[in-house]
Amino acid sequence: MMRVSSRVRLKTLVVGVPLVALAAVSCAGSESEGPPRDSTTTGGSPGTGTGTTGGTTSTGGTVTGTGGTTIPGNGGTGNTGTGGVEIPGGSGSGGAGGAPTPGNGGAPPANGGMAGMPPVGNGGTAGIGGSDPTGTGGDSAGMTGSGGTPPSTGNDPPGYWRSGDWHGCVWTGIDTVEGSTTKITPQDFTSQPAGGPYCVSGTVHGDYKSVSLLGFNLAEPPEGADCSYKPVDINAPGPPAVNIASSGAAGIAVNFAKKTGATLRIQIQGPNGAKDENDRWCYTITDPSGPILAKFSDFNTKCWDGTGNDYAGEPISAIVFTVPGVMGTQEQFDYCVQGFALGNSPDDAPEGGSSGPLTGRIGGPGSRDLDFQRVKVKAGGKSYIIQNNNWGNPDGTDQTIEYRDNSFTIVQATGAGPGAGVPASFPSIYIGANGDTQGGLFSTSSDDNLPKQISTIQSIQTKFKYNRAGGNYNAAYDVWFSASPPNAPYEDAISGFVMVWLYDPPQNQPIGSPLPEQANIAGRNWQVWVGQRGGSRANANAPVVSYVATQTLMEMQFDLLDFIKDATKHGIQPSWYLTDVFAGFEIWDGNGTQGLAVEEFTAVVQ
Repeated sequence: MMRVSSRVRLKTLVVGVPLVALAAVSCAGSESEGPPRDSTTTGGSPGTGTGTTGGTTSTGGTVTGTGGTTIPGNGGTGNTGTGGVEIPGGSGSGGAGGAPTPGNGGAPPANGGMAGMPPVGNGGTAGIGGSDPTGTGGDSAGMTGSGGTPPSTGNDPPGYWRSGDWHGCVWTGIDTVEGSTTKITPQDFTSQPAGGPYCVSGTVHGDYKSVSLLGFNLAEPPEGADCSYKPVDINAPGPPAVNIASSGAAGIAVNFAKKTGATLRIQIQGPNGAKDENDRWCYTITDPSGPILAKFSDFNTKCWDGTGNDYAGEPISAIVFTVPGVMGTQEQFDYCVQGFALGNSPDDAPEGGSSGPLTGRIGGPGSRDLDFQRVKVKAGGKSYIIQNNNWGNPDGTDQTIEYRDNSFTIVQATGAGPGAGVPASFPSIYIGANGDTQGGLFSTSSDDNLPKQISTIQSIQTKFKYNRAGGNYNAAYDVWFSASPPNAPYEDAISGFVMVWLYDPPQNQPIGSPLPEQANIAGRNWQVWVGQRGGSRANANAPVVSYVATQTLMEMQFDLLDFIKDATKHGIQPSWYLTDVFAGFEIWDGNGTQGLAVEEFTAVVQ
């Protein structure tokens, strides 16, 4: 059978989506809704879709296969946005402020407040997820820092929470999308002990307008408060607000734990935020687990693309945690909020429990977004992105993978690539910042030491283990380089590629031609192939240096830098920058790949 060449292509693009309306909450809340976790358009000449209220414009792109074969694709379309609805917020008035006074039952803090003279923090019972009832100091406006919870007066209703000067109902909510299947459990916390942690699970309907919410009112008096779940009263006023900006804190320090990779956002909402999209601001949490610091300077009314209004210190009545929907699939979520507080670093978040393994499913039939769905995971203190990447023939094939931390398994794949050596897909796990990172949600830049100039790299210790060989796919590393640090989004290697094939299928081969002599690297012999990227893009002449194992390897732990140094003999330049490292399967035919798995991948650049 004729052996043909391959190269991987990626393409990511944001699709505009609307705002959302809510169906039912306990007290207050409305989601500042945005795009899916990963919206992608592949191939073709640019197509444009224009969103109206709440929408954005999306644009198509091109995908080039080996030898210049172009795979046409469709442009994205915008969606009509829908405003939020008014959510009741309980009775009471007034916000934060006034001179702080010593709390009852607690010892004075060791440290002062964030601004002004250091007041004594409130004592009493432990905060959310915390164990120390001693609060740290507050600020001159009366807001407390991280730490303890003020004591209840004995009149707190079930489902009520306290943390520092913050107090009110804890509530949940869902969207009002027609036919929505969004579910959240529990619906309220009236039967659970006060103090948390506050854990919710469920599914979000497969629509960008859909959402689940977990909210905390900040200044709701206990008198007359009813924290039980109830339908929305659109005519009820929102809960009282507090002035969190006057605290002098940089943001909100949050400790949380997730069991699935669903996108989690923080929303700060003013008294009119339920119906006014300009009175609520959101922040997308980009880390798989806490603690994190959500800086006030990063909150925006359209946090998914940053095109809305920045938060400017407006009064806030509730802090809400939201999970947005993904078009075409039920988004499963399961997370706990152990605690949050004003702070200047993640260390200011209350302590909490561990998150356990991060599991879930991405991809599947139903929409183009699912073909390119991604999720961020963590292993060994390092972040990784797992991507479905059904790029070669997304209109004719579907693929679904399940993940568990830094491993994944293909559970369903259909069809083959479009021909001319173009694979159907490249399900993989990687470090780097390619494509639409959505503000860092799909980037490992926080801990990957990338981009890094080749000449300054000391080592790239990596491990790749998979479970079987024998089908029409390879098992390979794909390593990207750029002549300078990228200053704009990129969807392919800018200047050059290195590939390391642990398994070479009989039907396919790397780009280029084999060199007459093999290379001995990492104690093994490799057939070296050298060629050019090809196609019609700016990187058509980019060198591609591929190392193919002369015997199939099911597992390898080594220093990837050894291959990169050898590749400098064949077109890769020492002055270039390493940008991304992938490991996965280029699949030419999905039949028979069910159960194929990356059992472990790690990569640490030093």
